[in-house]
Amino acid sequence: MRSLPATKRFVAAKVFPWSAVDSVGGAYSHPSVYAAGARRELQKPEYDGALFFAGEAANVKCNPCMQGAMETGLRVAARVLSAVRPPKSGL
Repeated sequence: MRSLPATKRFVAAKVFPWSAVDSVGGAYSHPSVYAAGARRELQKPEYDGALFFAGEAANVKCNPCMQGAMETGLRVAARVLSAVRPPKSGL
């Protein structure tokens, strides 16, 4: 199957007035003062490379968003593959 741009696959959308929901307050997100340091810590593998963290909270390049989650997912997937693949033989 040939890959198509997302605009050609778009089916429908719904606009929701988040600002009308008192508990949400507009759904705007922003990093806290110490967010970058905490996010850098989440990028480090734990337990000798056996545990990896991904998601929007682990991305230091952008505010919490889907793009940030996807970027870290790709990064961690590559790390996991490197961790589980046996080293190439020198023979």
